[in-house]
Amino acid sequence: MFGLDRETAIIVALVACAVASYYIYTDLRKSKEDITKITKFLDSVTSEPPPDMIMRGAPPSAAVQVQSQQEVPSSDTVTNTSVQNSPK
Repeated sequence: MFGLDRETAIIVALVACAVASYYIYTDLRKSKEDITKITKFLDSVTSEPPPDMIMRGAPPSAAVQVQSQQEVPSSDTVTNTSVQNSPK
């Protein structure tokens, strides 16, 4: 019928290696595409925050100015501090 000698075994092994190499190549190419998509997504997410998520500082009317008044310390009080809102 069909004899399995050394040359036939080598040919079968070469065909099996070629098929396995092609499968691994296509699988790695798909993985590379997936990783590229993920990195592009992460770059787009981390590059700029959405407009409603931009953090802003306190409005100028909320700024508080602290002034200390130095007086001669007595035994009861050491320093008086007063808090005033800054002008707009």
